[in-house]
Amino acid sequence: MKARWPDAKVLTLIGEYKSRPCLWDPSHPEYKHLTVKNEAWNSLAEVFDIDVVDVKMRIMSLLASLRRERAKERNRTKAGEVYRPRWFAYNSLSFLRDRFKAKDTNKAEEITENSQEELTVEYFDSNSSGCDNV
Repeated sequence: MKARWPDAKVLTLIGEYKSRPCLWDPSHPEYKHLTVKNEAWNSLAEVFDIDVVDVKMRIMSLLASLRRERAKERNRTKAGEVYRPRWFAYNSLSFLRDRFKAKDTNKAEEITENSQEELTVEYFDSNSSGCDNV
């Protein structure tokens, strides 16, 4: 990953990522179709004129930051405190909150780990450019 992007560009990346639910929504019909996902990653990279590897790294970084903020929120809530995230992208990634929700914390952590593994595997496969919103 290269230089730090301005916040506005990161928010645009999040919006573009959100518009490609086959990349992040397990209930999307094309979520498990690697060809479609590769096409979506390629189209996302084209929007920002960067390599697919770079766009995946940026998304991985955003997801890691989101997990960190959610952990802070969970820990403060358990302690009876109110936590207000200060990270600029937290609210923009709210569409992913349901993805990580589970009936218990262990399952949520398992989902998070599996999602990270899937993204890491996809990171190395960048052969194809878009999924349809459904």
